[in-house]
Amino acid sequence: MDITYTLGMMLVCLLLTIILEGGLAIILKYRGVDLLYIILVNILTNPLLNALTVAGRYYFGNAITQRYVYIAEVVIVLIEGFIYLMVIERRKINPFILSLILNCFSYICGLIIFSFI
Repeated sequence: MDITYTLGMMLVCLLLTIILEGGLAIILKYRGVDLLYIILVNILTNPLLNALTVAGRYYFGNAITQRYVYIAEVVIVLIEGFIYLMVIERRKINPFILSLILNCFSYICGLIIFSFI
């Protein structure tokens, strides 16, 4: 496992997540401090999710199942939902539903984007 490549891909994933989820949050009319919180939450949780995925692949090899990734995504959705519940002031959508929508959107877009790479 090449650490430089892995860290580079983690950075690409983080940037794509910020662009995708930030863009969707803007479409959903989140602005100002609330939009900043959404971006900051992703800066905290996305590297954690990617590190867990990389660690899982390292320890379990390529046999890591999609189920592991889904479980990690659910945990991240819950963590983000709790954070949004505490920090987002103008709740247009339930914070947990917001987290689910944003994460599903970026996950599906990521699958599409990385299928071409």
